[in-house]
Amino acid sequence: FAARQRPWVMDLRAGQTRMIDLGNYYVESFVFSPDERALYFTTPEGFEPRGLWRTRVDGNWRARKMDLLMPVAGPLTTGLAISTDGSHLAFSQQIGRNGIWSVSIDPSGAPRGEPKALVQDFSVRNTEPDFSQDGSMIAYASLRQGERATVSVANADGSGAQGISPSGVNRSEEHTSELQS
Repeated sequence: FAARQRPWVMDLRAGQTRMIDLGNYYVESFVFSPDERALYFTTPEGFEPRGLWRTRVDGNWRARKMDLLMPVAGPLTTGLAISTDGSHLAFSQQIGRNGIWSVSIDPSGAPRGEPKALVQDFSVRNTEPDFSQDGSMIAYASLRQGERATVSVANADGSGAQGISPSGVNRSEEHTSELQS
């Protein structure tokens, strides 16, 4: 979890929390790689350069070398998600059009090209992406001004986007079983 723009981890067995030491870096959103050895994070507005970063984390929760994977534009880049096989990162970014973006990553964690917009819309805020267990689909929240959020899904390449919760229903837990295929 993040508190005061710093990432924290919790040892559930011991019930203890510990801040991940990123030095002078602050986080907007973060996610661990499936093997928990790398931390991907976005930096908040006001931190230069704004971007999507990767670092290895040692056994004492200290970051090693910071790698800027890609600069980001716009005021808000959040909702990092990683596929269970570690081959794709997804994030939401709001720069005029609100969108869910994805970038392929290689086994070392480096990007395999430019990020690709999966879902974009001028009138709907699409946020909080998450991959299905098998990586074939992506779920996300869609929010139109003045309405409640709905849950939407698309194929991992962005095709076939559709809402799966009725308009005005804000209960994603009823629909998560549809993604577990």
